[in-house]
Amino acid sequence: MLLKIKGIFFTRFFIKKINPIELIFDNFDDDSNYSRSTLLYKKIALIGAGTLGSNLANILMRNGSGLPNTEATLVIIDNDIFKPENFSRHHLGLNYVGLPKAAALAHDLKIRNPYANIQEKINSVEKIDLNNFDIIIDSTGEEALTLYLSKSVHKLKTNALLISAWITDAGKIIEAFAQPNNAKSACFNCCRKSAIYTKAEIQKLPMRDSCQSIYIPFPVTASLQAAILVSKILNQHIVSPYKTTTFFKQTIEPIDKVQTEIIDKNRDCLICWKS
Repeated sequence: MLLKIKGIFFTRFFIKKINPIELIFDNFDDDSNYSRSTLLYKKIALIGAGTLGSNLANILMRNGSGLPNTEATLVIIDNDIFKPENFSRHHLGLNYVGLPKAAALAHDLKIRNPYANIQEKINSVEKIDLNNFDIIIDSTGEEALTLYLSKSVHKLKTNALLISAWITDAGKIIEAFAQPNNAKSACFNCCRKSAIYTKAEIQKLPMRDSCQSIYIPFPVTASLQAAILVSKILNQHIVSPYKTTTFFKQTIEPIDKVQTEIIDKNRDCLICWKS
């Protein structure tokens, strides 16, 4: 702001002490339930630092994940390398080409927010102890890994929530899966047997295998929409924790409302009906 006094212009300066938690709470209403129970207090494992995972990590960080308080952390797990062909749909820039995705993404986010407690694990998820996390997010798009994590969550000692999300139908549909760790929750295999699950890809290919199998071009907006959907699922869980396994589906071309369905245990499922 410029002030003119006796023909002389003066500039008014404002100084505000930066508080890392207040920076995050600026995003929420004072009366919001979310502002009293945020990601600030959650230990989150983000598996996959690709097109969905990298854009989601940026949203999680800005929503308070990994800010310094208690033992809250955001751990990014990925053993892949950032390549030039990843650039168009990825959060990272070309200056990170050739570096491990997890380490590069953690570094980039900490530049943007030096307060953030973000760690990277450059190895496969099978070597990670998932008992240390409140929330496990699978953003790899690999169906086999989703099945593995779904079985693993039931064996954890904690009340962790598994969220898995992927983009299907050549970038036109987003699907997501939320599984709480309790005796009543259905597994991902039960979800695959439900009527709402998109079966077009299963008929063409044995299983989803992220972007590593057959390259299907779709715009970065699809990745951003998927990241937003996961963020909404997570925000809802923070306010009112999921008690049952839930499946989410959204058409994004043209964009449509999110379909939601509770997934029950399937009697034909050899994985979870025994439990």
